Amino acid sequence: MSSQQRRMRQGAPTRLVQLLGSIVVLVACSDDSASTGSPSATAGASGTLAAIGGAGGPAAGSTAGTGRPDAAGTGAGTSARPVATAGSAAAGTSAVAGSGAAGAPTAGNGTAGNAAGSDGSAGTAVAGTGGAVGAAGTGASAGPTLPPIENPAMAGPFDVRRVATASGLSSHSLFVPSEVGTNGKHPLVVWTCGNGGTVDFYSSFLEHLASHGFMIVADKGSSSDRLAEVASQGEAVDWILAENAKMGGDYFGKLDVDRIAVMGHSLGSLASFATAAMNTHIKTSVHYSGGLTGNPVGFDEAPLKMMTKPTAFLCGGADSTAGPACAMDFMQAPAALPVFYGVLGGASHIGPFGGTPRAGEYGRAGVAWLRWQLAGDEKFKSWFAGASCTLCASPWTAMQRNLE
Repeated sequence: MSSQQRRMRQGAPTRLVQLLGSIVVLVACSDDSASTGSPSATAGASGTLAAIGGAGGPAAGSTAGTGRPDAAGTGAGTSARPVATAGSAAAGTSAVAGSGAAGAPTAGNGTAGNAAGSDGSAGTAVAGTGGAVGAAGTGASAGPTLPPIENPAMAGPFDVRRVATASGLSSHSLFVPSEVGTNGKHPLVVWTCGNGGTVDFYSSFLEHLASHGFMIVADKGSSSDRLAEVASQGEAVDWILAENAKMGGDYFGKLDVDRIAVMGHSLGSLASFATAAMNTHIKTSVHYSGGLTGNPVGFDEAPLKMMTKPTAFLCGGADSTAGPACAMDFMQAPAALPVFYGVLGGASHIGPFGGTPRAGEYGRAGVAWLRWQLAGDEKFKSWFAGASCTLCASPWTAMQRNLE
């Protein structure tokens, strides 16, 4: 390991762990019977997650074969888009290559960032870091960097290659869009599973995100140790930066290191609060069913108060464990934070992750948010901003701040 990598590993992840020394783990009790959008494909008796606790083990009754964070039946379903094997050719990778010129600033007080390079790849200008936090990005300013799409619920234009173990990051798997880097750099997502869950359980969802051009760096499985998951997210970001800079490597110069999102479900969502707040490489975050504020076991709320980057809280209307805390997250978030809070009617704590292909409404909303926040696709701003936003209508109810 080089001295530079040691400094990276000893930096942000260590500070995150020190900050969060008092945090315990959120684990939810739920079943899949109330998932919405399309009927759940799960079968068998509904199980429950392990009780809330600081050092508890994997979720009670979790299905070993599927890695799901509860005991309700089979796996996460399969994506309608097949996953390509290593080295297979892929179609539809014609990214919109731009000149790299910076676009106009987004609403707020920030200024447009610098253009990315002069090699003809899609521009990566981002909102500046000027005065008001609200200018931090209610959308990137350089315009779309990926092929245009119409329906984020459907499989995207990229085939997906799954890498079981990332080289140099044995704790993570990769979901790689086909011909990554051929037509411009790809935005990235760092993903963390819910307590006791594995990457296999979420694979349909993660393949869906990757099919839309987002390279996914996903932890293979989550324990009940939230602090360890925060450190793991930091290591994933460090890996991204190192791989993009590794001359001769598979991903040299192909990753858009200015456009990284952190996302997670349940415990993975909780870890993502700290990473989003303190890791300067994170541009946006998405939190599925992982409310931090007002939890009866007293989670540390400091990361929420420190957040400045655009974020989305997506929770289930039938989630009695994390649901109330999700609502409090929105209410207690900093006044200047660009934030969307969406509630999916009838969804349990597991929600559409529990068997609905491409995670149903969660996959649809996730792609739309990433298209806007990481790909600069302003068409999807209306999905989250304004009184008549797309996700303000059934089966969703929503509130928002600082997004217009």
